[in-house]
Amino acid sequence: MPREADSDEALFYALVSAWPSLLAFVTSFATISVLWINHHRLFAMIARTDGRLLVLNALVLLGVTFIPFPTSVFAEYLGHEGERTAAVLYAGTFVLMSFPYRALWAYASRERRLLDEAVPDDVVRAQTRQYRYGPLVYVVLAGVGVVSPLACLLGSFALAVYFAVPARWALRA
Repeated sequence: MPREADSDEALFYALVSAWPSLLAFVTSFATISVLWINHHRLFAMIARTDGRLLVLNALVLLGVTFIPFPTSVFAEYLGHEGERTAAVLYAGTFVLMSFPYRALWAYASRERRLLDEAVPDDVVRAQTRQYRYGPLVYVVLAGVGVVSPLACLLGSFALAVYFAVPARWALRA
């Protein structure tokens, strides 16, 4: 039977060595949280739905529910052989996720087809600008993952923070 001090020390070092898993989890949690918050913000501006919007929304949901899988793979391989492939899988998931999200907004906002009349045009333009480069930045992050998986993970976190800022705030800058 191990001594208590040995068990505590071993557990402490095991927890410290689990930092890649914790960092990947926190980054994915931040990303999913921001997706949920922005989804809420978008649907606060959307007054009507139709079949196409619902299909696009379901594709967004598919992407969100898939995020835990690449997160688990990335957390397992970060710092080990295979980490570059895991980083590309992780960032690639966000690339794929960004297309239906962007398409949902583009479809709803094109000619204001599904938007509430009270939403100002400058807010619609700011929201559109904020989403414009998301897919491209995630592609770049996937490329970064080939060189530095940790930088890919930190970049993904930074992008989650960027998307957490409401587009209306961007108008003031």
